[in-house]
Amino acid sequence: NESIKLGSVIEKAIVFSLLKSCLNKLKNRDNDYQTSFANLKSILLNDLGFKKINKLTIIPDGPLHYFPFESILLCEDMPGVIYSSSLLLYNEQKLISPNNGSVKIGAFSASNDHAKLIKASDEVNYVSKIFGGKVFLNASKNDFLNNANSFDVLHLAMHSQINESNPEFSSLNFYGDSDNQLYVSELYNEAINANMVVLSACDTGSGFYENGEGVISLSRAFNYSGIPSTVMSLWKVDDEATAEIMQYFYSHLKKGEAKDEALKNAKLDYLKFTEDDLLKHPYYWSGFVLTGNADAIVKYNTYWTYFTPLLFFPLLFYRKKLIQFFKK
Repeated sequence: NESIKLGSVIEKAIVFSLLKSCLNKLKNRDNDYQTSFANLKSILLNDLGFKKINKLTIIPDGPLHYFPFESILLCEDMPGVIYSSSLLLYNEQKLISPNNGSVKIGAFSASNDHAKLIKASDEVNYVSKIFGGKVFLNASKNDFLNNANSFDVLHLAMHSQINESNPEFSSLNFYGDSDNQLYVSELYNEAINANMVVLSACDTGSGFYENGEGVISLSRAFNYSGIPSTVMSLWKVDDEATAEIMQYFYSHLKKGEAKDEALKNAKLDYLKFTEDDLLKHPYYWSGFVLTGNADAIVKYNTYWTYFTPLLFFPLLFYRKKLIQFFKK
């Protein structure tokens, strides 16, 4: 906030070629990724001096939307990393802060007979145990729509279905054999009051990339509905590793850490407590990233509660501005 520095990188075609190689190594869980990652880090970030930075906000372009910078940055003194599809959107999201009161969490899981997620129920129970939230096991789409506005944080552990040709038909798959898909197009018509949604499903940050708009994803659809902060996945994440990372993530949130710091520390915890070296590959821990507002959801300054009635109206105003931002 004191200076502006323009950094140059080498030719775009070279960057994108190396980026494609790194993404393939991530998703295929190749063990020889270190050299490619080091080269990409050198191209994109070596002039940044990121170890002196507390927070790093990434406004990506093109294929960079699909790459988690944490995979080339992660270390004890790395900054918290936040993403957004545009600087204008990010500024709107930053204006909507948590209410500083007690945090109500709604945790929804769905594991249909033909597509089981063995750890989904354990995951939502972990979340509930840490925060004392309400769990909806085998939740239907109506369970979610009828209860979403009762909570400050929404946690969704289920399968997703991504339609890159018609992104408005990408969906989260709730429990049931019929009318169980919550489509992107339906979310555009919702107004949800939660401060954060955690999309613990595959590819919730992926989808069709449109110039000037970014990736048309499930995460973006929740932003459109008024939620200023999402945790999304960039590929088909591992069920067991996801459950562990989410448990660590909410434990750090409970301590009052900012969302970006909590997610960083969750990934560090996963690497620290995972004994199998194969499971330490970035594929297992770097796929979840934070977009939008990174403010802590738990704050212990109780004197703020006296101002809660005064804060209600400006927060409502900014949430409406966020929804209007997408409807321009």
